[in-house]
Amino acid sequence: MLKGGHMSTTRSRHSHTTIRGSIPSKKSTRRMVHYLGLLQRAYIYLLEYDPLVLHYEEHPFSISYRSGKQIAQYTPDFRVVWKHQRPRLVTCRPRITDLELAAFTAAQLWGQQHDHDVALITEETLSCHRVLLSNLEMLAVHSFAPIPPPIYDYLLTTILSIGGPFSPLDLVQHTSLLRPFQTKSFLWNLVYHGELLTDLTQPLEFSSTSLLWKGHHSHASPAHLVCEHEGSIISPPASSPSSMTDELLSPSRAPFPAREQGRGSWSLSETNDKTIS
Repeated sequence: MLKGGHMSTTRSRHSHTTIRGSIPSKKSTRRMVHYLGLLQRAYIYLLEYDPLVLHYEEHPFSISYRSGKQIAQYTPDFRVVWKHQRPRLVTCRPRITDLELAAFTAAQLWGQQHDHDVALITEETLSCHRVLLSNLEMLAVHSFAPIPPPIYDYLLTTILSIGGPFSPLDLVQHTSLLRPFQTKSFLWNLVYHGELLTDLTQPLEFSSTSLLWKGHHSHASPAHLVCEHEGSIISPPASSPSSMTDELLSPSRAPFPAREQGRGSWSLSETNDKTIS
């Protein structure tokens, strides 16, 4: 959790029909990570929140390959380094075109030679996680807000005095020394960093969302579950890159553990493959 620093926000602009912008990052090799389109932006939010992502970089390098009589290049959108798995080259596309199949085949061959996975993130991959992504985008705005130690201690004392699950409205009503908008911002900061636990697959409602201090996680009811994430990995092999299978994913679901580095326990890396065969 950040107890100092400054507030940072997402910057974006429209260029014709494509949204471009940048997001503050604590995991990218740069302070600000740039995106081109909503699909990349959504994936960046998930990378920032994923506890198993060590770091990532945008457009890390290009891979040359032969397309007919010409030499073409494939440049992944991201290279992601995980804690316990192989690095992954990731491209975000609404869909795969026939012209791109050769590029993904070349990427797969490069990955086999250099111990990397190759993945494709599509709109279908993230379509069932609109609520999760909406929550992360909102929480991220508050995640860089400084929480001075005296205020953090005041919030913690108040939360412990409530003694169980509570709503954001409950906390505002119990923190008379703070302005409501301050309590709300600090509260969302604590949720983003895993100090307060809730189910992020459900809409965050000011008056009804149930929150629990992380020290009370062992007493959480079944409703307090880790948010789950389905990710799609597309790894086109060198042979027969002309068809795609639709293999449904099976994310795990478990009670909240004590979170490592204040992050959730789900990970983008813990997915089944949707492969091109």
